[in-house]
Amino acid sequence: MMYKEKISVLIRFHDLNHLEQLSICLLTLAGQTFRDVEPVLLTQRFSSDEIAEVQALLEQFSWSGHVNPRVLNLDLSEPEDLRSHLLNLGIRETSDSRFFAVLDYDDFCGQHHYERLIDSLRESQAAISYSGMILVEQATSRTYNYTVNKKFFVKEHVRLQSLFENPQFQMGCFVVDRSKVDNNDLHFDESIVYEEDYNFHLRISLQYPSSFSVVAERVPALMRTVRKDGTNSIVSDYDEPELAAKKLALRREGRRANGRLKNSLFRKEFDPFVLFWTEPFPIRGGTAYSWVVYSFGIGMSNLPKQNQYGHLRVTYSQRYKPLVTSFSRTNWAFEQNSSLVSRIESFVDGDDLAEWDGTGVALWTDLMRGRGAIYELERELLDRAYDTFQFRTVLTWGVNGAVARYCSDNDLNHVSLELGPTRIPFLETGHCDPFGVNAACVMSKLPEGFVLPELETERWLDQFVARCGVDVPPMPDLYRNVRADARKIALLPLQLADDANFLLHADRYTSFADFLSDVVPPLIESGWTCIIRPHPGAERAAYVRADHQKCREWQLSQDQEKVIWFDERIGPSQQIGLLKHADAVVSVNSSMAFEAMLMGTPVVLMGRSSFDLPGHTAKLEDLVEHRDLTDLLLLQRRLVAFNLFHHLVPVGELFSPSQLMRRLDEAEQIREAYTARGSQGLAEYLTRNVRTRLTDYFTMGLSPTRVSPVDMMAKATLFAKSPPRL
Repeated sequence: MMYKEKISVLIRFHDLNHLEQLSICLLTLAGQTFRDVEPVLLTQRFSSDEIAEVQALLEQFSWSGHVNPRVLNLDLSEPEDLRSHLLNLGIRETSDSRFFAVLDYDDFCGQHHYERLIDSLRESQAAISYSGMILVEQATSRTYNYTVNKKFFVKEHVRLQSLFENPQFQMGCFVVDRSKVDNNDLHFDESIVYEEDYNFHLRISLQYPSSFSVVAERVPALMRTVRKDGTNSIVSDYDEPELAAKKLALRREGRRANGRLKNSLFRKEFDPFVLFWTEPFPIRGGTAYSWVVYSFGIGMSNLPKQNQYGHLRVTYSQRYKPLVTSFSRTNWAFEQNSSLVSRIESFVDGDDLAEWDGTGVALWTDLMRGRGAIYELERELLDRAYDTFQFRTVLTWGVNGAVARYCSDNDLNHVSLELGPTRIPFLETGHCDPFGVNAACVMSKLPEGFVLPELETERWLDQFVARCGVDVPPMPDLYRNVRADARKIALLPLQLADDANFLLHADRYTSFADFLSDVVPPLIESGWTCIIRPHPGAERAAYVRADHQKCREWQLSQDQEKVIWFDERIGPSQQIGLLKHADAVVSVNSSMAFEAMLMGTPVVLMGRSSFDLPGHTAKLEDLVEHRDLTDLLLLQRRLVAFNLFHHLVPVGELFSPSQLMRRLDEAEQIREAYTARGSQGLAEYLTRNVRTRLTDYFTMGLSPTRVSPVDMMAKATLFAKSPPRL
């Protein structure tokens, strides 16, 4: 299409009481050194007399003979605010102009403003050119507007990344060259009336070349007027509460729309906006994540003062404020909406760990499954967090169904973090998974019936154990006594009944007493001795204590020589001895089972786990029928290597910003492999790409790593009690 070499300047005008301000605006347009300036006034629901009055003002100025200055009125009955609709009307009705710009009626510009912007477009491939501005602050009276301050806003260096991160330019700071833009992209989003200009800037600049050459010029350009009486669209101290609330609601809508647009136009070279979501629901008395927040704090506060990871933030509830504020710098964190957090906390009667009961567990389970009242409140809380920080990726520690669904609904990325299945004395591992944790992790996306091929990394396992400094102790006396009767030993490590792994993936079991009554009888009937190992944290809360007590009562009803309760306090090394010297380990989905696999002990898993693949570990009937497990143990060893070196990460890296960003990039590559090529493609990707080299485990910095708050903080009364209800 052939365009006329003119610029149409779209000016929205809505109140005849402001004709004087409009006249100053028009005067600056009439004085432009670029002569073919076409002012187009856009009015909303004006009468014919009002339109005539505006047209009369327009005709008082001398315009080029090549332009058609005019008034366009939009008379739609709804929505109430037509500001974006007006701009789209102006764009459609000026389609013969090569250039167009937008100017507010109360702003004005220096005489070279449009000439400089148009020259930059003509001299480059850019489709949009931006300028700096002078901010003019005015106080108002009934008769006059007083300029109280003027300030240049120019930028020496502007990156596209900066525009992606935040609004950089006001409405009048740009000119578009229509000849370089698809008509389908030349529109304003009519669903929003706040930051609609930023939405337009994103759509054009993220798809077409942009020029920032005029931005640094310290010359009179756009002069943006901000009045101190609250009549601007920005939220002002002068606003009545109802008006302020309305403006804030419109701002939220605009920012959410812009966030969605950012996600759809995101480029890989941009820094992702990542939010770590600290769980506001007071799980286990509210301190379950204190070590996570503290570990993040160590990693973030150790960054240089000029935080190069400004796109990474932690949001937290009031409970964790003592931890966050214990660091000298807190620019990496912001507080969740306290009113909503208080409503979430009100569902649990007690603040103490000892009062953590079935009600709290049921609420948490619903939240993890993506349902219930807490789920709905946390979705609203995420909306509020988005108003503060427009994240593209959300990290959760563990399982949170509200975050998962929120991200899915809003085309955001969700990555789950969690402790892996190795603990001290092994180097601790962690999950950084694009699909979830526990049995919902990446392993769950592999093809049905998938069998691991031979892996080079299998050869690393012995070295891994050796480098961890694991010194396997001799066989415990308890085992020697059982072996004296020529019976095989099955170790049954119990978990906590409120463990997310058990609550979500135990399948047929609702308590560990159910698990024991299911697996122990067939084992002892076939000549096995079952040693039950209670969890060391079983006394910490009433809910888990009651479950373990049921297990103990069940064990006492059995033959004490064949079903043994072993609750002796032992260290990590002695625990490795229990795993290594057992003939088999039978578990629902405990991490102890993985450590047993690492030590070469046959393992049976009765539930679903993050580290199992069907056909790679023994079944209960294999033990009952005393089958030869030689071939199966080869597959089990391969499975261990696949987890350690193709799937898991060193947990310390999850709290070091630079390492975390690298792991997040790897997680996105895993997601892309699955999206592009399905489960088979994912299997090939994970098998071929060694995600974690062995050297990572021993050369990475172990500080920061998984750390708990200092004893003084851990015992602070602020952790024992929630903040006051609002």
